[in-house]
Amino acid sequence: MNNSLNRIEMFFDRRPPRERIAIFSSIMVFIFWMWLSLLAKPLWHSAHNNGATIDVVKKNVSTLNAEKDTYQSIISLSDSAYQKQMQRLESQLISLERNPLLSKKPIRQAADLQSVLQALAQTGPLLSLNQIQNVSATAASASSPTFLNQKILVKFYGDYFATLHYLEYVENLPWYLSFESVDYEVGQYPNAKVTIVLNALGAPGDSTYV
Repeated sequence: MNNSLNRIEMFFDRRPPRERIAIFSSIMVFIFWMWLSLLAKPLWHSAHNNGATIDVVKKNVSTLNAEKDTYQSIISLSDSAYQKQMQRLESQLISLERNPLLSKKPIRQAADLQSVLQALAQTGPLLSLNQIQNVSATAASASSPTFLNQKILVKFYGDYFATLHYLEYVENLPWYLSFESVDYEVGQYPNAKVTIVLNALGAPGDSTYV
C-alpha cells in the first residue's frame, strides 16, 4: 500500500506544474461527480419526495377534517330531526289517548240498545221529548257485514242553545254514535221542532239486539 502511494507521489512530483494542476483538477471533478451522483442527488430526490408526501398528507388531513365537520353537522341535524320526530309522535300519541273514540263501545246485545235509548231520552228540563225509537239496522259496510248501523230516531222540542247542549251531550255518550241527519224546524220562536237520526254501531254479541 505504501509502495503504491510512493509511486503515485513520485509520478506526481515528476509532472510539470500545469500537468499537476490538470491532474488535480480532474481528480477533484471526479470526486465531486461521485459525491453528486452517489450522495447529493439521492438526498435531493429523497427530500423532494418527502416534501411531496408531506403535502399530500397535509391535503388528506385537511380533507378528513372537512369530512369530519360535515358528518358532525349531519349527525347534529339528525339528532335534531330525531328529537322533533319524537316530539311529534308523542304529541300525536297524547291526542290519540285523549280521543273520546278510544273510550267508546259498540252495541252488542238488546240490553245495550236499551241503555242507549234511555241515555238519549235524558233531554233535560229545557227540551221536551216527543219520540225516540230504533228504526232499522243495516250493514256498516260491505267489507264488514257483521257490524251493523242501528238507526235511532229522536224528536223533541226546544230552543237553539238547549238543542246544541243536547247534541254535545249525545257526542259524549260512551257508545259509537254518529249523526246521520239533524233537522231543525223553527215553530213559535224561540222553540223549534228537532228531528235527529243517529247511527249506533253494533257488533256481534251474545244475542240479537235489533
